[in-house]
Amino acid sequence: MLLEFEPGASYGAHRHPAGEEYWVIEGSIIDGGNSHGPGTWISHPAGSVHRPRSDEGCLLLVRLEAPIEPLTGLVGE
Repeated sequence: MLLEFEPGASYGAHRHPAGEEYWVIEGSIIDGGNSHGPGTWISHPAGSVHRPRSDEGCLLLVRLEAPIEPLTGLVGE
């Protein structure tokens, strides 16, 4: 799927029961404390948890094998 982050947007903490892969098409995303720009391919293993955000906005191509599991009560939530 294509996922667009507006500038300053963030996605709540969530788990990927079957993993996730995404490719940054435009802009940049901050994930795990690292900023990733255009052309970057990111892979998260099954069971991984993260809370991505984008200061400038971005467009991602995302591949999921299973729906995400939203999480609450984590630091920063």
